[in-house]
Amino acid sequence: METETLGIIGMAFVGLAIAFETYQNFREKKKPDLRFAAFYFFGSAFLSYYAYGMGEWIFFALNAFTALLALVNVYQHVRN
Repeated sequence: METETLGIIGMAFVGLAIAFETYQNFREKKKPDLRFAAFYFFGSAFLSYYAYGMGEWIFFALNAFTALLALVNVYQHVRN
């Protein structure tokens, strides 16, 4: 199997795991930990920027998606 294909599969698994967790928190109106969500957002945003600069679209897409989900968790924390 080609390494890029494995990267896409890995990106899907990680992205879906975080998306499912975020959806469950949102559905159950759980208040996510603000520090965790903020650190996760900044870490993912910086890694996304780095991956974009390196031309690594798989890691750019994954980190941009997880940064977005971290912002949803920050919103959920503030809203509750």
